[in-house]
Amino acid sequence: MHPRAPRRALPAGAVVVLAITVPVALAGCFKSGSPTQPLEPPASTPIPTPMPAVTSVPTPPPAPTGTPGVSATPIPSPSRTPVATPTRTPAAGTPTPAATPPPPTPTPPPSAPTLSSLQAAFLTSSCGSTLCHGGSGPAAGLNLTPGHTWGDTVGIASREQPSVKLVVPGDSGSSYLVWKLRRDPRASCCAMPPGPALPAGQVSDLAAWIDAGALDN
Repeated sequence: MHPRAPRRALPAGAVVVLAITVPVALAGCFKSGSPTQPLEPPASTPIPTPMPAVTSVPTPPPAPTGTPGVSATPIPSPSRTPVATPTRTPAAGTPTPAATPPPPTPTPPPSAPTLSSLQAAFLTSSCGSTLCHGGSGPAAGLNLTPGHTWGDTVGIASREQPSVKLVVPGDSGSSYLVWKLRRDPRASCCAMPPGPALPAGQVSDLAAWIDAGALDN
């Protein structure tokens, strides 16, 4: 056993402080009526989270609807005044261009002679006599009198050259009758008519009638 150390005497002021402070401290450490249970710390209050600001979108006004029975007043469009185009006046001394003359009117080709006109001009008198290609027994079976010439020549084969037709409508250069009257060397036998040849103009008229189609006119 160790001897107990002697107690040191406290100053009077210190005792008074302990006597006052100890009850106050103990009173804060225990709940009222429960000396053994310590006081719970106060519950923390949650800090509210600020809500984000809501930006309002402006709603467009509804489109106007027409009222039945009420017609909309049309807005008149501004009238446009036509701008006058300035007329260009030629300077003094500038020659005025001459007007272009119209193209000349083409001269229509002369009408082809008819078979009747050829018959009257020379066929009957020079070729359709009874001594040649007329009468009841015409030479070579070719009758060149009125009413018989067209049927005995157009599209009919020549007796001297059966491969060549006497008159080929539209082609006087291939017609055997023109060969004979022009005394073409392609024709066989003797030239027609016997004796002097027909004037070239008459043979050209016959060729023009053939080239025009050799119509029975």
